[in-house]
Amino acid sequence: DSDCSGKETDVEKKLQAHRDAGILSDAEAGLALAIAKDGQAHLFQAWPAVGVQDDDKRRMAAQMTALEQSYPGGLSNYISNARTLLEDSRAGRNPLTGWVPSVPTGTTCPYGTEVFKKYELAGESEVGFAGFVLVAGGLGERLGFSGIKLNLPTEKATERKFLQLFIQSILSLQHLYNTRHSADRQLPLAIMTSDDTHSKTQREVIYGVGTAMIDGVVDCIDLRCGRLYGSTLCESAVIDDVADFIDL
Repeated sequence: DSDCSGKETDVEKKLQAHRDAGILSDAEAGLALAIAKDGQAHLFQAWPAVGVQDDDKRRMAAQMTALEQSYPGGLSNYISNARTLLEDSRAGRNPLTGWVPSVPTGTTCPYGTEVFKKYELAGESEVGFAGFVLVAGGLGERLGFSGIKLNLPTEKATERKFLQLFIQSILSLQHLYNTRHSADRQLPLAIMTSDDTHSKTQREVIYGVGTAMIDGVVDCIDLRCGRLYGSTLCESAVIDDVADFIDL
């Protein structure tokens, strides 16, 4: 469907029927209706009658709720911001107009020096409050590799995978902090994936940090009118704590 009209005909009645049947909660039905009135009625127009594909509808409602709670201002704000950015792009407006670039100042810390030890110690005291993010949406095709880039070897002796090295580094920091501060913290790792890498990454992240969340695709926006495409809502998996990282 290439039409951007997003008609609301009968969508409100359809959502009310699903709420009355207990398929949607009051909150879920209210959120769905608010999204529909914000030009997204097409998401629900193709819903079959109550009793057909109800589990899929519940899953979609749960995903919408998760997105509503995870984005500042909720889905309506997500859509509004997308439309503003699209309009600015069409009009040639540069959001950085008036900004003046400058070279940031910093401190050089040669390894092993007193200044290095000073900042390393400061970092060690704060790492227990850190989280880690890994952007992993691409494949390794340009590098002549057929798998996900997270599986590329970091060296030839053991061919340890990049993901393995990354997680082992986090675990080392976690162990260091917990040992020095008599704590029991688990450092979180968030991995951004894509349709190309999501399932393959899920199969790899089976050991490691206390909690790992793998997010699939985010909502796709029609570049002409800021309408969400289909029901491309976020898929996520949470992997609970595992004692140690072993070879993948």
